[in-house]
Amino acid sequence: MKQAKQVILVIFLCSTTFMFSQDLNKLIENNGFRKIKLNTNVKNYVDDKGYYHFLKRDSTTVKYFERFTEYNYIYASKDYEKIGNVKIKYIFVKTLNEIIYDIFIVTEPNLEIFNLIQLAYGKPTSTYKEDSTQGASMAWNAEKLNCTLSGFKGHYYFQLHYYAKELKAKAWELEKTQLEKEQKEKTKKAIKEF
Repeated sequence: MKQAKQVILVIFLCSTTFMFSQDLNKLIENNGFRKIKLNTNVKNYVDDKGYYHFLKRDSTTVKYFERFTEYNYIYASKDYEKIGNVKIKYIFVKTLNEIIYDIFIVTEPNLEIFNLIQLAYGKPTSTYKEDSTQGASMAWNAEKLNCTLSGFKGHYYFQLHYYAKELKAKAWELEKTQLEKEQKEKTKKAIKEF
């Protein structure tokens, strides 16, 4: 009898581990949001008429980026308007040499998205302040990519965020190097003033 209980426990643990990994496998398989994939060239997203799906941030398009000016591109096509019943407000991406490493989706503040993402990817690998009635911050961590969902009741928007770990780390290093270079230049100019 004791041995049968142990066998049942082992089967249960293996099956839940398998189910969890299958859900994480769906995240890995998707490699981004719908057809917008991490580690792909942003210039590859073109419609049937030859128009790019993404607008690059510049002086003429900066108004579309509002508080999200750290992103390089905004998705300009109308084919992704909802996730279930949750309205998508914006989709932004960051690139390194035109390769997408960060996808940031801004949605209306609708708690339904928490249920939908858990149905798609399973239980999150980590959570912060998990309360389905008030909102939460959840993360699904795979070997090469992460997905996070954050939003709390009363906020203006919720955010769904996918990023490729390796490219994001490279981009951060390049940005850090650039900031250090700019700081050295400022220091040289300041020294010349005295």
